[in-house]
Amino acid sequence: MSAVNPIQQAISAGRSALERGDLDTARSKLSGIENPEAAYLLAIAHVQSGLPDQAVASYRHALELEPRFDQARRTLGRLLIDLERYEDALPEYELILDNDPVGLPARYGYAT
Repeated sequence: MSAVNPIQQAISAGRSALERGDLDTARSKLSGIENPEAAYLLAIAHVQSGLPDQAVASYRHALELEPRFDQARRTLGRLLIDLERYEDALPEYELILDNDPVGLPARYGYAT
């Protein structure tokens, strides 16, 4: 019998709450976990809750924990563009292009 990883258990509970639209529970389950996936999911919960500044902070935290987490970086870049923070978005897309020079999503984001 394998031991249950409490971090993965919390992430799973947070993801399930997010999928159900229970944003308060998702934010509660995912807050304070030092894991890039948890920070990414927390950012999504913040966006869906109308908390863009907290979402930006959570995306950035995910990227501190895993700098090559391109999905988080693309989503952060898109959010920054939506917030009309173009100067902040540009370096995110440049980093994605550095990691994947032929990546279409980064090129599209960079061009918008």
